[in-house]
Amino acid sequence: MESVSPPAATTAPPPDDVAALLREQLRACHELAKVCFAKAQTEDDLYLGVKYGRLTLGTRLIKTSASLAMTLKRFEDAAKKEG
Repeated sequence: MESVSPPAATTAPPPDDVAALLREQLRACHELAKVCFAKAQTEDDLYLGVKYGRLTLGTRLIKTSASLAMTLKRFEDAAKKEG
């Protein structure tokens, strides 16, 4: 069975650039969720349990993306108030 691997890593942002790190994590979650949903839909020969697992993982990644987006917005709003 083919495993789902994260997208190729890009250059990491400086440690003090939290917003860039959050954006990168958000992008990675979106990409992996797309892969999970696509694999669950296109592979007809999979067992139902495997499809369910991929759909569940994709859903968790979408929920994580929403949390990351909210955190990023709060972080950026706080940065605007400070500066």
